[in-house]
Amino acid sequence: MNTPHFSPVCEAFLPCPSSLQLTSSPLQTAYSLISGAVLVLVMCRLLYLLSFQPRLSLIAGSIYLATPTLLYYLATLIVVSVGCMC
Repeated sequence: MNTPHFSPVCEAFLPCPSSLQLTSSPLQTAYSLISGAVLVLVMCRLLYLLSFQPRLSLIAGSIYLATPTLLYYLATLIVVSVGCMC
């Protein structure tokens, strides 16, 4: 008796053609990076604009004090991610 073989997860819901490429084009990658950077900048501006209120300025101050540690973790994540790709 032959049992159906579902290789990718999506075949459980929709049949995926075997020629489906799971890579994105350089234009899509650039768009995603720019969108992510814009979202980070919008959040920074929001925190800056909300810092007039004393209770909300605690959030911005905490993030400001934690920036060196967050950058260290980001650099470590990038190095490990690039190392895993090779």
